[in-house]
Amino acid sequence: PALAAWKQAAKLRFTGEKKSINEIVFPDSHGSKQTPEKHLKQLTDTQWAQPAIGTASLAYLNLLQCLGIQADAVGGHSYGELTALYAAKAIDSDTLLKLARRRGELMRDAANIPGAMTAVRSPAKKVEEILLAHHVKVRLANDNAPNQVVLSGTVDTIEQAEAVLESQGLRVQRLPKDYHRLSFI
Repeated sequence: PALAAWKQAAKLRFTGEKKSINEIVFPDSHGSKQTPEKHLKQLTDTQWAQPAIGTASLAYLNLLQCLGIQADAVGGHSYGELTALYAAKAIDSDTLLKLARRRGELMRDAANIPGAMTAVRSPAKKVEEILLAHHVKVRLANDNAPNQVVLSGTVDTIEQAEAVLESQGLRVQRLPKDYHRLSFI
């Protein structure tokens, strides 16, 4: 059942690409001139990483279905929302992977815009109140959990936000510039 998802994904080609997701995830090691470092970079480039995650998710869902495990309800956070749409039968597998690819392309493009992001260990409301009181203009990019948010803005405004929040006793952690390549938080 898991292999079926990868076989299906191998048939799909993304616009402008000669390779399938399978060729990126499972490169031909015989006669390949690609170094392991170059392969890892390509695999973790978000426009490939996102559909790779989607295909792995499809494989897991196929396995669960084969085992007779059916969810009464589905939901997802961040990327998981796409998988949840598929699990709820709102989209098919090709649409899931095409949406994952587009999401990855948009994330890649957004990462080229100068700026920064920082994670803050605090409820969103408290962070917003502190920043408003100190006239710091950043955006709440993600409300990850009851006690964690991610802020985005220019490098200068993120530095200002971090200083203000730390002065109020809050813990902040700058996301790496190439955060879109990493699993974070």
